[in-house]
Formats: sequence, structure tokens, C-alpha cells
Amino acid sequence: MHVTRKTYSHGRDGAEVILFTIHGGGHTWPGRQPKLKWLGASTQDISANDLMWEFFERHKRK
Repeated sequence: MHVTRKTYSHGRDGAEVILFTIHGGGHTWPGRQPKLKWLGASTQDISANDLMWEFFERHKRK
């Protein structure tokens, strides 16, 4: 399993989109162990919680 990141920046008023693609992962939350095995594998390479927090820290509501 591996993770790729693609950033689309320089949007209007500083808009930014970041796309993370998890290759080989299941239907799980990145950075957490799945509670149900049949959901598949979960990457520990990134934490969805941490990434969302960092994004919203950079793009504070005006």
C-alpha cells in the first residue's frame, strides 16, 4: 500500500485542493486500525485527522 498526494493551489482567494490517493487500501479511515476486518487494510502512513486539522489551520475562516 502506498499514498500519493497531489496539490492544486493558486485558486481564487487562496483556494487549495489536496488529493490523497491510497493505493491498495480498503474502505477505512487513514491513520486508524479498522474495527471490522472485512473493510480492508488501513494505511498508517498518514492520519486523516491530522491532515484535516493542518488544512483548516492554514485556511482559517474569514
